[in-house]
Amino acid sequence: MKSFLQLPKLSPGDQVAIISPSSGLPGLFPWVQDLGLERLKSMFNLVPVEYPTTRQMGSSLKDRARY
Repeated sequence: MKSFLQLPKLSPGDQVAIISPSSGLPGLFPWVQDLGLERLKSMFNLVPVEYPTTRQMGSSLKDRARY
């Protein structure tokens, strides 16, 4: 059986990667994405880092995996 690695808890100021679902819905509904990013900042004091393809509709698997 595989064992899981327990990662340390996030701390205020830590960066978190924001990736898009395969459908690229943040391109259609940016206010939902923006609300989530704002909550990460204001409620958890985290620094969201969006991948370049997060808001792009129809980005290829290759493009999404590049980053």
